[in-house]
Amino acid sequence: MATEIFNKTPRNVVGGFSVDKATLHFPALGADGKTSGLLIQNVQLTYQQQVSFVYDLAKADDVYYIAGRTSGTLALGKIVGSKGIVSTFYKTFGDVCNVKGKNLELSGIAGCDTTTADTNTVTIREPVIAQFGLTMNVDTAIIGENVQMIFSTMELA
Repeated sequence: MATEIFNKTPRNVVGGFSVDKATLHFPALGADGKTSGLLIQNVQLTYQQQVSFVYDLAKADDVYYIAGRTSGTLALGKIVGSKGIVSTFYKTFGDVCNVKGKNLELSGIAGCDTTTADTNTVTIREPVIAQFGLTMNVDTAIIGENVQMIFSTMELA
């Protein structure tokens, strides 16, 4: 009888997914919405809703949830890339008067085969840049950018 070499219970592979199927699209930057040239290294996304509690003094054990507005933040860590696409990115998402209808999409594949796997897409509607920062490391002299964006609506499809 075969024995697992570390005396562990053998595992069963249930499925998998490949990280190279994940993409970030900026449809507002052009027909294909590709981020090629932006050199995005990491993405951090938060989305929240305001929730208040309302209590009834006549019945102390009752509570009501009151849902307020939604808001979100999106942080992008980038390396300075080709001038054309970077300039377009800041012109597109840096002006609060010009972001109407300009969304971005974060997509991933829930499997290893793009023809049979489900695609999950998060759409960030009309984000605007709220903060910009630069970093530089003495060892590599690579200039990094940190961009903080805000938005009011996120959709999951």
